Amino acid sequence: MPGLITTAQRHNTYRANKIAIRKALLESLGAPARVLDLYCGEGILYDACYRDSVEEYQGVDKKWVHTESICSLADNWTYLKQHDVKRFNFIDADAFGNGWLIAIEAARRIDAKRFALAITDGSDVRTSIARFDRGTMATMGIPRTMPFPAAKRWAEYARVYLIRALQDMANCQVTRLLHAHNAGSTHYFGCLCERRHGS
Repeated sequence: MPGLITTAQRHNTYRANKIAIRKALLESLGAPARVLDLYCGEGILYDACYRDSVEEYQGVDKKWVHTESICSLADNWTYLKQHDVKRFNFIDADAFGNGWLIAIEAARRIDAKRFALAITDGSDVRTSIARFDRGTMATMGIPRTMPFPAAKRWAEYARVYLIRALQDMANCQVTRLLHAHNAGSTHYFGCLCERRHGS
């Protein structure tokens, strides 16, 4: 997808990259943001990006939450399946691991015609010589036990596939794609999306 990717320089300021991507998405959304913050944790991103700049905020995390009045202590997947999330137009999936699968599922469940996704993708850490991480394999429809020789060499192509999977599974077009990564193997994505006609 030429012309869409903006890549930050590789360095250790991973938190700055995460914050910059989210602020850019909020600015580009063109509507008051209603944020579903999956894996919200201790609220670093809430404080830096959402506290005073969004119309609605709902945090979810199964280990700890930063503000009880606006967060739920729950498994993220269970929350997504058991609650009505149609009203949200900004999904934050700052997962420890691969946030693509849950972000795509959330995008399928919201009603917004224009929406944003902020995704942390640490799948490279869990990709071995012979296998992609479980989230990537599930999204690509690869059986969990199936070997995939030289998987690490195909990691970049797998990320492109995940972006296309988002478009196909959530019936949308990514109109702006932001990308940065830390000094290790974690990648950060920001997707501004428009529903395709007929959805």
